[in-house]
Amino acid sequence: MRLLYPVMLVGCGFSGTPAPATGDGALPDGESAIDAMVDAKVSDATIPPDALVCFGTGFGAVCLPAAPSTPLALPATAAFDTGGGGCTHVVTLGGTAMCVLAGTTVTLAAATTFRAIGPRPLIIVASQTMAINGSLSVSSLRGAGTGAGAATVVC
Repeated sequence: MRLLYPVMLVGCGFSGTPAPATGDGALPDGESAIDAMVDAKVSDATIPPDALVCFGTGFGAVCLPAAPSTPLALPATAAFDTGGGGCTHVVTLGGTAMCVLAGTTVTLAAATTFRAIGPRPLIIVASQTMAINGSLSVSSLRGAGTGAGAATVVC
């Protein structure tokens, strides 16, 4: 069984919108909800070659062109710029470009800090395990710049 651990990190605040209502409402008296059975095995289905691999659900769902194939050790750098070329992928969610760092396993060593800055929010995806033993920071610090994806007008 493969476990998925998507993590979204944004540098300032977040104002969520209400989730859309689910379901179709109550059924009239005497009616029952019956769905048809699937008439083919899942293994019979053909997956198109351009299918995306998705991690997470709802607002945090991230789809990549392929599953991560190598481990990722987050570096303890002065600052990782989400607007630079270090992103594994750049995806758009809700009209916002986001920096994705993805690996089969994602690790951050103890006593280290991974700090992200830049215009894009940061998403970290591990397809197997994630071990964060240090500190992740996307905070906006006075005099040290805005965190990853921070709204510069607000922060």
